[in-house]
Amino acid sequence: MAYKFDENRPIYPSGMKAVSTMTSGGEVANVDIYTPDGVPMQLDRIYTVAMNNYMATVYDYEHNDPGTSLFKPTAESMIEYLKALKIIPSYENEKRIDFIR
Repeated sequence: MAYKFDENRPIYPSGMKAVSTMTSGGEVANVDIYTPDGVPMQLDRIYTVAMNNYMATVYDYEHNDPGTSLFKPTAESMIEYLKALKIIPSYENEKRIDFIR
């Protein structure tokens, strides 16, 4: 694995919330994943996700296929998304990851 996942370098998700329970030694014991509304995600379902090339290359994760490229830079996709919004939301108080120690 090129990039070690630990409490110092978590994956910052969008469109979901991750709560990691840590052992007394600081290791990840469990990760619970929730929808933005706080509903636990169904672990028996397969979800389609979007990620940039960096994440797809560097993180070690289980996946069913190699993915499909959109052949455009992340910045271009973000600009298109922001232009499509009527009101740009504030994420100042957004908390997508949490650790239980």
